[in-house]
Formats: sequence, structure tokens, C-alpha cells
Amino acid sequence: MTHQNPFDPELHGGVQFHHPEISDVQERAAKVRFRIKGEKHGPIYQGSQLYQPCIGCGHAPQPPFVSRKPKKFRIHEARSERAIVIPWLSTAAVWSELKYCLRAIESFWSDRECPIYVIGDAAPEWFQPGGRVQHIVIPEYQQSKEAGLYEAFQLGMQIAREVAWFNDDIYLLRPTGFEDLRVALTEGSLMHIAAELRASSTVWRKALGEAVAELKLRGHDEVMRFATHTPFLFEREKSQEIFREFFLHHKGSWVTLYHNFHRTPHTPAGPHKVLSLPTGSRVARFLNHRHAGPDPRTRRELEKMLDAAAPWEL
Repeated sequence: MTHQNPFDPELHGGVQFHHPEISDVQERAAKVRFRIKGEKHGPIYQGSQLYQPCIGCGHAPQPPFVSRKPKKFRIHEARSERAIVIPWLSTAAVWSELKYCLRAIESFWSDRECPIYVIGDAAPEWFQPGGRVQHIVIPEYQQSKEAGLYEAFQLGMQIAREVAWFNDDIYLLRPTGFEDLRVALTEGSLMHIAAELRASSTVWRKALGEAVAELKLRGHDEVMRFATHTPFLFEREKSQEIFREFFLHHKGSWVTLYHNFHRTPHTPAGPHKVLSLPTGSRVARFLNHRHAGPDPRTRRELEKMLDAAAPWEL
């Protein structure tokens, strides 16, 4: 194959640090020296550090990752030693997810006294204030979903010394407590798809790719995916450190940043989670259905398993 030098100064091409045809890239102030792959002893070219598609092959590489300044965050005082937190957006509900998530906690969570905070835009119609479950309205949701979610995370991750963080579409299937969450669940390494994630036009995928890039800048040789749609344990002071260190802009990347940065002990999520009911698993602890809600059979199984109304329901 004959290589065209896409970076000849006369062509004003762009230098790509991760271009598949380039090796031996060396930065020199505003100039970059490079050599075409396969030409170990060939000429060394020099070009301006511009990021444009390759004239030779059309490959459009990504510019080097630049870490963004963390957003401002507010310090919230802890209200208790331990708590369960569930962020909930009323406009995003597709079924009675929150009702059955809370019923499962009432049935299976081992700590019968710790408070449960539902943090969101508005309380559900069936909710009866008082007792163990409290609803906290986040005014920032009136500005935007992103602003509301960021404030909900700030408050929720600091509301207790230790926080068991749920989503409303996560249901416990067997007795579970804080100690069961000390080993986090993962879905494998992100390293082999990091560039693909960062180049994605999907918000959550791009955010995950940027989380990997942030961690690599801090010397992490391995980055695991912790966005498994299962409950997680957060410690207040460790959460504050994440807010100070990183630009946070999507919830899935926050979980990945927290557990990788703090090197939380972890294990594969596979055996511990199911996506539908009934299940023959004897070890699965969590059910998490698809975004559109549980399928009809899973819904019937949940309604049968969690048929008793909780004290906070009207």
C-alpha cells in the first residue's frame, strides 16, 4: 500500500495522535513531528497541530481529551448515619415503579429503621407524608431535568454518612442490607471501547467515555463499568471528593467515577441481577426491568410478590 502523507505542510493537513497510519508522534511546541507507520526508518514529517479529517484516508480522529473544570457543588449536612435514597422524576414514570420499589425495600431491607428519601420534582399521588419515607422536592427541576438531577445527586449523596442509592425500577428479591453493597457490581472493563464511547452522539455513552478519559489522566490503567442498574453504597466524604475532582454531567458516569476513583472492591453483576420474572436463580438479589417498564408477566409476578400496601401509601 502506498501511503500519502496527509500532513505535508503544503496541504495544511491535521495531525491525529490516534490515527491508524501514524506512529512516533512527538510534540514540539506548536509543531508535531510524525512518521508514517510501516516506515520505521523513513522520513520524519512536521505539521501544524490541527485536528481535521485525514486527507489520505478520510479518518476523522478525536482531539486529545481535555479535562473540564468541576461544577460548583453545595455542602449538605448529614441527617443520619445511614439512609436509602431514590431519585424520582414524576414525568418519567411509566408504571408504578416507585410504589413497588418501596414495597420491596419494606419487605426485604434488613435495616428497618433507616430513613428513606425520595428526591425529585413532585410526590406521587399515592404517597402519604410522614413516617420512614420522606419526599424532598428539588426546585431546580423547574429549570431543567439536568439541573434538577445534579441537585438531587448533591443532596442525596450527602444526606447520610452512608447512602444506599436505588433507582425506582430496582426491586429487591431477597433479604439485603448495607453490608451486601460493600462489594460493588460491575459489567466488565471499559478500556477496549473507551474511544468508541467518547465519539458517540448519545449523551450517556459520551459521558461514560469521558469518565474513562478522566480516570486515565489520573493514572488508572483499568476502568470498570459500574453503571449496572443495581443499588450502590456511597459514603458522604468520598462523594464530596468526586464532586470536587470531576465535571459531572450524566448519572451513569458518576457511579463509574466514584467506584473506580475510590477503587471499590467489585464482582461481576451477572449472577446477582435479573431482568424479568419469574426466575429460577437462587442467588439473584435484584430485579431491573427495561426502560419501558416490566413486561406483563414480570408485572404480574411483582404485584403478586409485593401485594401488601406499605404504611406510606394512601
